[in-house]
Amino acid sequence: MAKLPNLSGVPDEDLLAEIEDVIRTMPSFSRDHIMLGFSEEEELWLARAAAAIESWSVAKGIEWQKAVNATRIGVGPAGTAGSDMRILLHQCRNTLRLRTTGPVNAAIGKGHVHDYFEELRRIISLAKTDVMFVDRYFDGAFVDRYFPHIDDNVPIRILTWSGKGTAKQRAGLKSAADLFAQQHGVSIEIRKHADVHDRYVIIDGSDAYHSSASFKHGPQDSGATIREQSGTALGLLLTEYSTLWDNATPE
Repeated sequence: MAKLPNLSGVPDEDLLAEIEDVIRTMPSFSRDHIMLGFSEEEELWLARAAAAIESWSVAKGIEWQKAVNATRIGVGPAGTAGSDMRILLHQCRNTLRLRTTGPVNAAIGKGHVHDYFEELRRIISLAKTDVMFVDRYFDGAFVDRYFPHIDDNVPIRILTWSGKGTAKQRAGLKSAADLFAQQHGVSIEIRKHADVHDRYVIIDGSDAYHSSASFKHGPQDSGATIREQSGTALGLLLTEYSTLWDNATPE
């Protein structure tokens, strides 16, 4: 595949930062705009996003306008408004990241718990349609630590282990999650499966990050890494955890 050149003169590092902030601030498009039109806030965001996409690639800028027009008139089934725009934004982000810093590969020293949580906070704040956490051990404190950094319009899924001795932790997790969902109006679903062995956070069904440490403790007792998955491995991982989720038992 031919490399998409950046012809804008804006350094790729600066363009990457702009795209990540555009993703972070993306409005939650409902289908009300089909009758009422986009709000002023949405129009301002669309103009900013268009400028960023066109700076990345003129050809992708044309695709962007088509995606905006499709969202404007409500083409596609209900609930898919903005999906093509999100795909283009993530494609732009991933391309620019590969050109510059490469996939996220954070190595965090023992005891640097704050740095670990800050890295994860930055990752989950990019989510716009779905966040899925995978870990063997969760508890109620996990909700307070991570969920406030996820947009209230983004559904949250938790896939955890169904092994013996974890029922009390899952009960604490569910209780805290239910209270958070009630206050913030966010959809939170918890499922359990015997084949959960590792730790991942999956964003919008397209980006996945592996944590060598538990989300609960981070690098409390030893160093930790957070690695963005890519290429063939990413596709296989997304398929694997989608299947696990479909076959998991609701908590």
